[in-house]
Amino acid sequence: MSRHRVGGAPRRREPSLPPWLRSGFAPPLAVFAVAVVPFLRTLSFEHTYDDHAHVVRNTFLHEPSNVWALLSSRYLELDVPDRGRPLLLLSHFLDRAVGGGAAWVGHLQSSLWHGVAALLVWLLGRKIGLGPGAALAAAVLFGVHPVCVEAVAGISNREDVLTTVFALLALLAALAALARHPAFALAASLAYLLALASKEMALAVPLLALVLGCSSRARPPGWRRGAAGLALGFTLVTAGFGWAQLRLGTPGLLRDAGSAPLQQARAAASLAPLAALTAVSPLLPPPRSRQVHPLRVVHAPAVAGLRVVQLVVGHPTRVEYELAPLASFWAVALGGALLLLLAGAARWLAPRYPPLGLTSAFALIATLPVSLPSLLINPVADRFLYLPAVGASWTLALLFSRVLPGILRRPVADVGLPLLLLWTSSFLALSARATGRWRDDVELFSHATLTAPRSARAHQNLGAALMERGRGPEAEAALFAAVELDASLLSAHYNLGLLAERSERVSLAIDRYGEALVRPTVRGELGLRERTVERLGLLLLRTRRFRDLDALIEREREVLPDSRVLDELARRLAQTRPRSVP
Repeated sequence: MSRHRVGGAPRRREPSLPPWLRSGFAPPLAVFAVAVVPFLRTLSFEHTYDDHAHVVRNTFLHEPSNVWALLSSRYLELDVPDRGRPLLLLSHFLDRAVGGGAAWVGHLQSSLWHGVAALLVWLLGRKIGLGPGAALAAAVLFGVHPVCVEAVAGISNREDVLTTVFALLALLAALAALARHPAFALAASLAYLLALASKEMALAVPLLALVLGCSSRARPPGWRRGAAGLALGFTLVTAGFGWAQLRLGTPGLLRDAGSAPLQQARAAASLAPLAALTAVSPLLPPPRSRQVHPLRVVHAPAVAGLRVVQLVVGHPTRVEYELAPLASFWAVALGGALLLLLAGAARWLAPRYPPLGLTSAFALIATLPVSLPSLLINPVADRFLYLPAVGASWTLALLFSRVLPGILRRPVADVGLPLLLLWTSSFLALSARATGRWRDDVELFSHATLTAPRSARAHQNLGAALMERGRGPEAEAALFAAVELDASLLSAHYNLGLLAERSERVSLAIDRYGEALVRPTVRGELGLRERTVERLGLLLLRTRRFRDLDALIEREREVLPDSRVLDELARRLAQTRPRSVP
């Protein structure tokens, strides 16, 4: 009886698991512990980065009764951070209910959700055909993957973890519906809805379910009913999500929101895969205000190439980036060459190792909702790779356990296992270093300025963090560095004005605030612009520069037509100005 051969060599079996990992509860407990334990150190960490605006200063979360607003018709009228992600807001309400706003509770909840995600990576890996060893290795790699750190260690980034958890649950239920239980189509649709309620990147779930379903060789009786139920459920959920996003004003895709000029394509963006916009985006009119980064659709190969490196080797990434190098010709050329090389390798390997093609396709599809750099404020943020890291971890596990041993015709214990241990150790070390940077804002942005010295936003954020700790001279130096790198950075000018005002340098504060207002402002910065106008207006009143205040109010009415701050400044000006002054 002949043996089945793959790639010209006898098919190599995975080494059997140790006895203690063969029991029913040992693998899931090991996976959960490996994913959660390294992040327990974050329980002593502070709120960082976007946590301040989305969690700490978000007054909507301070009133427990507002929970019901997320579950009623009032939801569509809300104007709060993350309003398009109600499940994320509910998780923040839970943080406050348990810990009263303490950071450790938020970090603990994010760590536990990460453990659940790793468990689902193991379970779904077994369902799609990975052996026990490969599935366990994939879950461990995912649990310690460096690209997952930003989503877990940053409390306000929890939406990526929640989306992935419910996306994987939806896929598990979808496979069950196709196998023999059509009723699971309802569970899959519900999980898909919860994934979308966490973050819009879950729009990839229907396509992922299609790929996983088509890869199944068995077609048991009733699979057509399950497929029909899934198609109907996913269609209704997607349509409902699109309707809700339109009612909310598609908060993530507004023109001048710091993203691409997509106001004319808002409906299509809400109801169709975002990847389809690659053909439309270059035809849209340019935005009337500045862009926050230089990347456009034509630079997608460079971004995709960087993401491949991040997913495969766990390259130590950072919160702030210098994106200009990715816009160069050579970056686009190298990224395109890397993608072509990977496509050729996949074409050769996929027929010989079918699960490898499936897991690679999963990683690719999971990046589609965030594949266009022009749609995103920070197109290479690590947190966007949380769901793609699932497919990447499966792929790495298969490479170590089956592909490389088969190509080299060596036992798995001689080739795959050492490489697996090397990759796991490397990922764990890189993750530990990356996690430590989230201890506080000063630590986080000090590292960002070292690794991205040309990033104005990194210097501005470091300056803001130093201001919070009363380290004025250091903060001023960081903010001046930010302004030198990007003179249009409103927040840096505003913070320089605050520093000058706190030290009673009134004339300098007026100049700094004025500098902040002479440049265009993206939609996402209108609130900060209004605060700048308020600070400047109060100083002009204080120094009795009434004509300057008149000019300021008249000029800013064009930018902030419904501003209560301007109304209040006009009222105070009318009360304060002597009648003899015209």
